[in-house]
Amino acid sequence: MITDDGMLEGVVAFALIVIAVFWLVIAYNALDAAAQRTALAWGNIDALLRQRHDELTRFVETCQPHVSDRALCTDVEAARTAVFGARHARDTAALGSAERALQAATGRLVAAVESRAGSAADDQFVAARKRLELLEQSLRERRAIFNDAVRQNNAAVGRFPGNVVALLGRFKSVAPFDVESRQG
Repeated sequence: MITDDGMLEGVVAFALIVIAVFWLVIAYNALDAAAQRTALAWGNIDALLRQRHDELTRFVETCQPHVSDRALCTDVEAARTAVFGARHARDTAALGSAERALQAATGRLVAAVESRAGSAADDQFVAARKRLELLEQSLRERRAIFNDAVRQNNAAVGRFPGNVVALLGRFKSVAPFDVESRQG
């Protein structure tokens, strides 16, 4: 026969188990939501990087008649290829480095084109540069959204007791997408 004390202990134990399971489900769902936000933000960046990849080809073609130093065009193409490879590998550290190299190479190419008389007024160049600038602005905005999602994800993965659920659910920290130059 079960005594009232035994019944009370059983109910308390059952309630604790239900609360623990409920907490695990909530923690798992929160971690999953953070991971999904990060993946969605990355997908938006990825789409823009693909668009810019194509746009850069057209931009370099537009610039070629205006520059005598073909190495400037080659530098942009090499940096574009490095960005594409890092994007494909989802290596945000390498992507940040490749982005810095691409920005520098593109800046040198633009400066060379603008230094030639009349080329800055070329309608094709102006239109191509405008399209590229709009893509770059969109990338900066999307990068900020991605990095915020990464910050939230990493906080959820790193904090106790969520980190226990993260370990069990194989949720991982994600590296931010940093393009800013690092000062030594």
